[in-house]
Amino acid sequence: MPEKAISLETALSKCLPYSIPGDREFIPIEHALRRVAAEDIYTPVDLPLFTHSKVDGFAVHASDLNKLLLGKETRLAIADTAAAGDLSPLTLKPGQTIRIMTGAMIPDKTAAVIKKENVRIVNDEVCINQEVKPGINIQNRGDFLKMGERIVAAGEVLGINHTEIIASAGLSQVSVFTIPPVYVINTGSELVLPGENRLDGQVFASNKTLFYSLLKAVGCHPLGAGRPVKDKIDAIIQELYEGIKKSRVIIISGGTAEGQYDLVQSAFQQIGASIIFEGLDLKPGRHTSAAEKDGILLFNLPGSPGAGYIIFEILVKPWLRKLKGISAYQNKWIELPIEQHDRFVTDQRMMVKGGAEIKNGQLTARVMNKGQNSDSFLKLIIDLDPASSTIKALIAD
Repeated sequence: MPEKAISLETALSKCLPYSIPGDREFIPIEHALRRVAAEDIYTPVDLPLFTHSKVDGFAVHASDLNKLLLGKETRLAIADTAAAGDLSPLTLKPGQTIRIMTGAMIPDKTAAVIKKENVRIVNDEVCINQEVKPGINIQNRGDFLKMGERIVAAGEVLGINHTEIIASAGLSQVSVFTIPPVYVINTGSELVLPGENRLDGQVFASNKTLFYSLLKAVGCHPLGAGRPVKDKIDAIIQELYEGIKKSRVIIISGGTAEGQYDLVQSAFQQIGASIIFEGLDLKPGRHTSAAEKDGILLFNLPGSPGAGYIIFEILVKPWLRKLKGISAYQNKWIELPIEQHDRFVTDQRMMVKGGAEIKNGQLTARVMNKGQNSDSFLKLIIDLDPASSTIKALIAD
């Protein structure tokens, strides 16, 4: 028999073995933002690709650089111009300078580049009367990455900097994990769709929108039934089978309690799903459960949007990150001080919505009252655990 009312940490550890990344695919680098690298990516070239100028300026020969170091004004004849895109490097001679553009190849024998703003031009000569340090304004080949060095490790989420560097290395495609489909089921005979006529006793179904938004934010592909499922065992079972065929994981909201019309657990049993856990030892989530059927995980989350949001963030999201192939999938909790009036007197662990504020130069957590929108620059889920002497918070999306 499965255990009852286990901790959040135990529940997650029981679910994680079922979170196995899916297939891999090669996609164009311009479409790879926020995808997860399926393998290490190495640069096949040095970056930068060649030694070039970091500024618009003038190339200085090593022998003329020595004169400048002695504090002597030096006049150099402008011999040529090196532009970005020129394919053959020029050669610099003593007593001469070459006008050079940002990104252009450094002429042979160049010891430094002086910015154009720091010189005087008289006829066809450049007048320099300041010290110029060796190597200034020159970007050497391979300064950033040497050929064969790793750009991205497998399991990293590809950010804007990653994709730009990969493209700079000449790679047009990358291997990433496929986006996992997640099937969403909303249960409740009282639910009608937004935009439909509502009768007394009915409420608009918002959980589909909630979970679709949360899933898109975490980088999954949400899908599901067009309408909420009524509190009928056959209808729930039919949707479960549909979700098992089409997805890697099912999120079914509502029907978590033990009333006459809370039928999800019965549906799990009738389809032969293996129960992983029943109930979390915290509020909300007392009746949250998870089961497995044919390698598909089934999460039964609270029907209340506020509670469903919290359980998604603290339990489902790290599981989905691992499913996506992300190596750093665990939530990162931080310790924060909290206002005394926001401390709950409770004998049970609670998760509540909150926000972060800066007070007296310190980041501080505050609890949001029910129905209150956070205007804080960071949205939090705050862990109020009577067994802990510290307050921990999770930065939520």
